[in-house]
Amino acid sequence: MTDILEALVARAVAGGDDGADAIAALYDELNDTVYHWVRFYIRDGHVAEDLCQEVWLKVAQNLSKYRSGTSLLAWLRTITKNTALDHLRSVQRRPRKCCTPTTLNSTGRASTRTRKSTP
Repeated sequence: MTDILEALVARAVAGGDDGADAIAALYDELNDTVYHWVRFYIRDGHVAEDLCQEVWLKVAQNLSKYRSGTSLLAWLRTITKNTALDHLRSVQRRPRKCCTPTTLNSTGRASTRTRKSTP
């Protein structure tokens, strides 16, 4: 199997119509694996699918940087892991909903009721 993947990478790096077909074949062969790797980090299936697409874009853009003779799956797993971790970091940096005195109840916890505004 590794020889087949290496041949597909060589065809993809060569470019042209055959290169696009080779990338499509890599995608067909390995996308389920990439998805499972992403799901190791990301619980939401829809987000995981989006991140898989991002992984494949990075693979297509950086395939020429892959060193032939090294493990393609390790290279792909590194891209996948870094993409998932970058996403988690970006989510962590997003500001959370701010609690103001009007959104807190008397115990200091967020109120689940909404206040009616007066005209």
